[in-house]
Amino acid sequence: MCGIIGYCGNYSAFSFLYEGLKRLEYRGYDSVGICIDGKVIKMKGHVDQLNKCGSEVKNSGNCGIGHTRWATHGEPTYINAHPHSSGNIHIVHNGIIENYKEIKEELTKKGYNFVSQTDTEAAAHLINYYYKGDLQQAVLSACKELKGSYAFVAMCEKKNQLVAVRKESPLIVGRGKEGVHLASDISAIADKCDELFVLDNGELAVIKDREISFFDMFNAPIIKLAESVDKNYESVSKEGYATFMEKEINEGAKSVKDTIEGYKDNYLPSGFLEDIKSIYFCACGTAYHACCYGKKLIERYVKIPCFSLVASEFKEPYTTDYSQCLFVFISQSGETADTLAAHTLAKKYGAKTLAVTNVSKSSLEEVADAVVKTRAGREYAVASTKAYLAQLGFCLYFTQYLCDTKNIACKLTEQENLDKLYKAMDSVGKISQIKELANNMLHEEHAYFLGRGLDYVTASEASLKLKEITYIHSEAYPAGELKHGTLALIEKDTKVIAFLTQSELKEKMIGNISEVIARGAQVTLFSQYKSVDYDCDKILLSAAGVFGFGSQRVGLR
Repeated sequence: MCGIIGYCGNYSAFSFLYEGLKRLEYRGYDSVGICIDGKVIKMKGHVDQLNKCGSEVKNSGNCGIGHTRWATHGEPTYINAHPHSSGNIHIVHNGIIENYKEIKEELTKKGYNFVSQTDTEAAAHLINYYYKGDLQQAVLSACKELKGSYAFVAMCEKKNQLVAVRKESPLIVGRGKEGVHLASDISAIADKCDELFVLDNGELAVIKDREISFFDMFNAPIIKLAESVDKNYESVSKEGYATFMEKEINEGAKSVKDTIEGYKDNYLPSGFLEDIKSIYFCACGTAYHACCYGKKLIERYVKIPCFSLVASEFKEPYTTDYSQCLFVFISQSGETADTLAAHTLAKKYGAKTLAVTNVSKSSLEEVADAVVKTRAGREYAVASTKAYLAQLGFCLYFTQYLCDTKNIACKLTEQENLDKLYKAMDSVGKISQIKELANNMLHEEHAYFLGRGLDYVTASEASLKLKEITYIHSEAYPAGELKHGTLALIEKDTKVIAFLTQSELKEKMIGNISEVIARGAQVTLFSQYKSVDYDCDKILLSAAGVFGFGSQRVGLR
């Protein structure tokens, strides 16, 4: 979730770096830093603290770099924050340098002193080691030794020059009337630029004053065509909501509607699914749960072999022939490193690939055989909400598309059904009992989420969200697996959140919830059924729908 910003132009760099870092705050971070003309200011904490810098920094130069860091290698401290320096060389870096320990050992022998716990410092020292007055050449020499997925921007004091490199981690260069801007996310610089250059893997950008030159890793010049920038690009605004996440939850229905309706006129290329015998969904985190949802829908309605894979685990496939397989890779950003690595492996073994992304010009879009977009709009909250719902919308439409292709009767996307779904979703953010439930969970240490079928997918995503946002330990289980060990963890007052939205699983789910109630659990049930055959602490009545959730009418018993 780290963010990179850079500026080189005709004006003081500080204001551009500061504003860009503010726009990158939504990505989540624990420390921040800038370097302008060799003056490095960094700290643990928030971007706002940079405003305390004195005029000697704010007016120190017109070329600089900045960074928001989310701790990976080393805890969040001043020492581990970016930029990292070695002599007159300063860099900001996203991604992972896999062989940093080996580099550190070699450079230590050569007299370099390492003070941080980061992999980034190894890159800074390596560039310094090769620097003989030519920053571009030093960066290229260092990149020949670096292994991993990364993007970084390097500068040298008094040179008024930036050198940027991309290897499987996004980096964008834009030019506007005030100078040249760099960022890891277009939202940080879009309104400042008239033209845009997206660095491809293995490309280098050299910025000096207002001039931009591009090179490959062999130092051969590259001609890149500029792309125009939409000046109406979404502003980073909460629009009256307390948080981005609350705003985006309330945009969920629109995200799904825009996604599904956007597919009606433009979908997959003709003949794209010919000779496909099986489908593999592949992703990480929240997007993986969307994969699980898609798998269950296709198995239920299309009746062809379908699998969901965790991208980071797709390393040694059981077969090396995927020539009649379609791999569907889902990624909100299109930049998820593990998903990109899995895509490379799938293509190696002959698979046809489909990318599902929410961001244009992403790395995944560049390499896939076909691309479909979710239309959630920009998502600024760290936890994906509306983008996840849009991914489920894709799964709905994709299942309907497959059924239509195979002449299978299916009514998933009939307008009447969709209208009911949008209406139900639109009321989710207005449920007062949700906030009451949140208040009751506030001081809990553990929570368990239960569901069957599609409800288990919802339970898995809900559990992930609770962990990600609150740091409360939570687990999701298929309700039928309780008796195979997990039930031993349920005791008096244990918080259990259950989902029951599928009529064919109603009786079995009732039995599973009865088991945890018998052990003293406090159960909150999400269901569209007005009555059930047992007592829960709370029942939130929700609209039935293919999503396995929603809310039309809410009752508290």
